[in-house]
Amino acid sequence: MIGQSDKSQSRRLPVFLVGCAAVACCLVLLVLLGHGPGRQVVESIDRAAVDVMFRFRGPAETTGRVVIVTIDEKSLAALGQWPWPRDLTGQLLRRIAADKPRVIGMDVLFAEPDRTDPKRGPSLVRDLLKDKPQVEPAELDNDGRLAAAIAAAPVVLGYGFQFENDGLRDDNVQPCPRFYVPAAELPAAHAWACQAYRPICALPVLSEQARSEGHGNLLPDGSGICRAVPLLIGYADVFYPALSFEMVREGLGGPAALVSSRRSVVGLRLGERLIPTDSRGHFYLNFRGPEGSFPRVSAVAVLQGEVAAGTFTDRFVLVGATAVGIGDLVATPMSAACPGVEIHATAVDNMLAGDCMEFDAAANLGYTFMTVLLAGLALAALLAWMRPIPGTAIAILLLVGMVVGNYRFLFLNHRIVGLTFPLFSLFLVLAAITLYRGAKNHLPMGSGATGAETPPSAGGGRGTTGHEEKTPS
Repeated sequence: MIGQSDKSQSRRLPVFLVGCAAVACCLVLLVLLGHGPGRQVVESIDRAAVDVMFRFRGPAETTGRVVIVTIDEKSLAALGQWPWPRDLTGQLLRRIAADKPRVIGMDVLFAEPDRTDPKRGPSLVRDLLKDKPQVEPAELDNDGRLAAAIAAAPVVLGYGFQFENDGLRDDNVQPCPRFYVPAAELPAAHAWACQAYRPICALPVLSEQARSEGHGNLLPDGSGICRAVPLLIGYADVFYPALSFEMVREGLGGPAALVSSRRSVVGLRLGERLIPTDSRGHFYLNFRGPEGSFPRVSAVAVLQGEVAAGTFTDRFVLVGATAVGIGDLVATPMSAACPGVEIHATAVDNMLAGDCMEFDAAANLGYTFMTVLLAGLALAALLAWMRPIPGTAIAILLLVGMVVGNYRFLFLNHRIVGLTFPLFSLFLVLAAITLYRGAKNHLPMGSGATGAETPPSAGGGRGTTGHEEKTPS
């Protein structure tokens, strides 16, 4: 019995060592991936896996505090082509504000003067209007009328950033939000953050009357899918907040501040509420569902007084375009084409609920390293000490269990942790041990130096071939 135990141990140890070698190779590969194209491939597969989890989970409840007023096809059919005269947009804001919302976010860019303004019309029209004493000068200024509506409502204006050098930069033009982060407050290695070439701001006559401003930029990742919102974008040594953050800050009140470590950004603090970001300042979205997950009210219905009282009361209201051809459309994990205004609504809803997705690159790397090390060694020991078929079956169950566990205990708790590399590593351990056993079983009989087993004698005696040895006569 002792001899058989020693032989069994000698057969298991090489198998375990093969598994250990595979684990070591995977850990070295993990370190070598660094920031190269290999890591980008792994991350793209991880992102696709998270997309599948969103679709598997299905729609989720919203807070019920976010409403979208849409510039939709119905509104265009009734009121004419976009952009509308600014005085009409001012009427829209007044009607929304009359229902006492918490805040109104304008996902609309007013970067140029109103082209329908009577004072900018043909000289004949201007001369005719001047001859009418009953016409007040303010009535000839559509931009001024919109500015008056903005001043009377809790409005956060949207603006945008241009990232490519188009030769139109003007250093005298800068956004004017109430909250911003000077570059000096950021960690030393803040070059990670989005850096813009120039801002495309609202007209000063409008922005000066708004409660604040926020950028409306959406930056899809390399796969063309929008999974996160850049909460901070840098320009001229200042980092400016997103429209969604400024809406929540104005709607909830309280002080706002940057939260960072010595090396990277952690998030933004709003009162007692921490709004987490990754190290680049990106806010990962917990999508509520496909397009249409938030209540929508047509702009023409608001203007015609067809909206029930209380629809906007104490709500965070976003005004934006959903009509084909005038709104920005982006792909999300749950929609092939989602209006940008709904992405902003998702970000606002996530901040209010405190259930955004969280991704930490350093924590993800540590998790991956420890998973490959511990699960890889455990799998190698399992395969070495069990017979091949049941060992392989349990190994497959382990791989499936990792996927299910990631979804159940991480994803549903709003944590994004990569699956691709741990699964690849465990599969590599399984493949290496399987190939080793296959090669070992095909070695010639009697090759003891390579670890091949020698079958017992059929005669139960001294021979090794099963034939009786004959002596010469």
